Order: sequence, then structure tokens, then C-alpha cells
Amino acid sequence: FDRPLLYVAATVCLAVFIFLEYVRYFRIKPLGHTLRSLLSLFLDERDSGPLILTHIYLLLGMSLPIWLIPRPCTQKGSLGGARALVPYAGVLAVGVGDTVASIFGSTMGEIRWPGTKKTFEGTMTSIFAQIISVALILIFDSGVDLNYSYAWILGSISTVSLLEAYTTQIDNLLLPLYLLILLMA
Repeated sequence: FDRPLLYVAATVCLAVFIFLEYVRYFRIKPLGHTLRSLLSLFLDERDSGPLILTHIYLLLGMSLPIWLIPRPCTQKGSLGGARALVPYAGVLAVGVGDTVASIFGSTMGEIRWPGTKKTFEGTMTSIFAQIISVALILIFDSGVDLNYSYAWILGSISTVSLLEAYTTQIDNLLLPLYLLILLMA
């Protein structure tokens, strides 16, 4: 609810993450070796180089919509309709959609999208969870007025969820930016 504080906190958190990655990479005592062994547990095929950037990508994906379009800095009423959800693009796409798709897709998914490891069930639960999240945003944030742009929002969420199923890029960065662009259209 305090977006300027969130803006600053995310910036400070990014600086801390970069500093800790520096400490880990150069094995600076006393934390370097411990960070290296702890973070190696969470490596995947995208973090195959010397740097471990997944946590930084996640923070960037969640924060970029707030950094790019901070609502307190915009004119009152200029973010109506689907644009009212722009500050929430990172939370919707990565925090809710990607997370739910990963959990449900890996545990209950059976039908795979052609040419991927991703599942139909993961994508559908991602869309459903994001719709529920939009409903919760409408309930708890009185500054959000969607102006009956529900079809556009559903289409945007569905498109980004399908993109998550098929992308080979760093989805923690890509998905929030695509959702932000679609919501701004």
C-alpha cells in the first residue's frame, strides 16, 4: 500500500543482492563460501555460468513494473482500466502465475504442451490464480478501477501464461514486461 517505500525497498534489496553475489563469487570471508554452497542448491540450467542471478532476476521481474511506472508519480486517473494493474504486473506474472504454474504443473500436470516440459494444467492454474489475484486486488486496492476491461485483462493474462509455457528465455524478467506492455495497450 506504500508504493514509494516499496520502490526504495526494492532498490535497496537489489543492491544487497548484487553485493552478496559479489561476496559469493569472489568467496570473500566470512560469507563467501557459505553463500556459494547454499545457493548452489537452487541452480538450474539457466544458471550454468559462474554467476548465480536467478534471485536477482526474480527481484527485477517483480520490481520493474513499479520502477518503470510508479503510480504515485502519475496523474490521478491516468491509470484507468487495465492500466490500473500495471504496478501489479510483476506480482501477477511471476509471483502468482509462474509460481502456481510451476507447482501445479510439476505435481499434477500430465498433458504437456508440444515441444516443452510445461503442462497444460500448469498453464490453466496459472491463469485461474491470476484471475483470483486480480479479484483480490479489486477488493483491497480502492485505487484500481478496471472500467469493464475484463476481457482485455483475461486475454493479457492468458497470453503471458502461454508465453511462460513456451519461452526459453529468463521468464522472471520477460513475463512481467510482456504483461506490463499488454496492460498499457
